[in-house]
Amino acid sequence: MRYAVLWAAAAWADIPKRLITSHKLPLDETPAALKRNIEEWRTLNPEMEFTYFDDAAQAAWMASNCEAKGCIEAYRKLNSGAGRADLFRVAWLIYEGGWWFDSDLKPGPIAKACDLQSASSLDLFAVREPRKGHVRFMVIGGRAHPLLKATLRRQISNIFEAKRLPPKKQPRTLHVTGPFTLGRTICDPFRHAPAAELLGAGHARDGHEGARAVKAFCEGPFFTGMKDGDRDPKADWAGTYAEDTPLAFRFDGCGGHWHRPGARMSYAEVLKEMNVTHHLKITA
Repeated sequence: MRYAVLWAAAAWADIPKRLITSHKLPLDETPAALKRNIEEWRTLNPEMEFTYFDDAAQAAWMASNCEAKGCIEAYRKLNSGAGRADLFRVAWLIYEGGWWFDSDLKPGPIAKACDLQSASSLDLFAVREPRKGHVRFMVIGGRAHPLLKATLRRQISNIFEAKRLPPKKQPRTLHVTGPFTLGRTICDPFRHAPAAELLGAGHARDGHEGARAVKAFCEGPFFTGMKDGDRDPKADWAGTYAEDTPLAFRFDGCGGHWHRPGARMSYAEVLKEMNVTHHLKITA
């Protein structure tokens, strides 16, 4: 039986119609510009059940639901709110399933922009970065996909490794828990958990076949979806990778909707109003 049938049907049918985001404060206490941005996301995606998590709700959910070894300890070690949100979004996509959007991202209709009816990929749908094609976390849909489980393992390992370093030598959030972790996992999915554990012993061989199929689209350690000289990195393209294997997933430019321009607000001003330091300026 083809894995495209065995593991899932269309992505829109399989990934639950749930939409979430998270930020520091309760929604009613967030700066007006950020609250408007979040509410517009809800308005543009009426077919989805919307939930907002502030830091307290996020922490409570993690404590109750994230069962991966070391998850809660790793989460509590993080200094960065963005880092905690990175870990939370991956865990939530594994254990609950649905769609995540960054709260400061330009609002958009996910189903319309991403043409989900054409995605026969399975339980992971990731949006690409416009210049080099790297995986982004800004809009991502999934449900218990093995690559998400492997990403969570990688993030947890990265956190413990980073925290063993002197504070001044600890890396930034982007490299510890950010979208680079998914891009690296796609290219090296079984580094932190063997295929038999992620997929079941009966599917391990097929998982390794999927990993070999994806390897051609990795530039160094990062997944780009492109072979050398294969496509214009600035073009809006989409594809399903590792088809007919347990690792199959969809990677999409979503019509370039989130490439430019950005949201109609100054996120720097929002963070200033909330007395929050941008994650690029602090260690994880």
